[in-house]
Amino acid sequence: GLRDGGRELMSLYVAAENRGTGLAQRMLDDTVGTDPARLWVFEGNERAIRFYERNGFAVDGETMPDPDTGLAITRMTRGQASSTSTG
Repeated sequence: GLRDGGRELMSLYVAAENRGTGLAQRMLDDTVGTDPARLWVFEGNERAIRFYERNGFAVDGETMPDPDTGLAITRMTRGQASSTSTG
């Protein structure tokens, strides 16, 4: 967990053939539930951003290059995790 008691979701990938089946929702529910949390999502991945927004996450303005791909990622937070830095 995070210092604020929240959680950080490192990755949630669903194969294309399983999208729209509710699998991502079950995975999110089983891992972070309704706890305060933060995650990083690729900029432009509108489907994922909408999914996280439906689950109470909001873009907080923090961005950086993904360490593996170099592509831009943006942080989304929910609950108290939104006011705590990653530092």
